[in-house]
Order: sequence, then C-alpha cells, then structure tokens
Amino acid sequence: ATGVGSGQFLIQSFGDAYSTGKVALLVAGYDAVDTVNAATYLRTQAVDTMAGKKYLGTSSTSATLQVSG
Repeated sequence: ATGVGSGQFLIQSFGDAYSTGKVALLVAGYDAVDTVNAATYLRTQAVDTMAGKKYLGTSSTSATLQVSG
C-alpha cells in the first residue's frame, strides 16, 4: 500500500484533520534493515516534517522528496 519495494524506506508526514498543528510521522522500511536506514536518515539528514511531505529512500544517506501533483 505504501509503494515501498525491497531495499527502500518511506518517511511521510500527515496532518491531523481534527487538531490544528498536530502531525503524525510514518517511518517504515520494506524490511528491518530498511527501517533502520529510515530512522538513521531521519536522525542525520535535514528532513522537512511539515504535514504532507513524503520521502522515499534507499540508504541511511539517500532519499528524495516526492512531490505530488
């Protein structure tokens, strides 16, 4: 459902429809190693966590911001 394949991770932020200013952050990988890479990327790289942002990555140092539209 996330579109994440083997060797990839996803970092995505969601705004709360019921509370202004609240954001939920999804950090997930295809498998455990990919999830660790996602967490490491989140801790060590500049990630915009404003609601509606989505990053797809392949390593602890490589991810791209996905632009919808």
